[in-house]
Amino acid sequence: MYYVDNAEGTLVNVTPPIPYNAGYEFAGWFKDTDFSHPFVFDDEVIPTKQFDDESKLINITKIYAKWQVK
Repeated sequence: MYYVDNAEGTLVNVTPPIPYNAGYEFAGWFKDTDFSHPFVFDDEVIPTKQFDDESKLINITKIYAKWQVK
């Protein structure tokens, strides 16, 4: 998982480095843990932060690394 911080209301301006995981090949970044929705850095706008009644952040943008066995 990779957190995108301080980019609310804008396109993602940083692409994380390609991660390493011994015995696996990196297969891309995704919006979901089912790996059915790719995260396209050139197209994604981070939503404005929203908080609940207790000032807890409720819309955190997360991206997930997909791995394939080598």
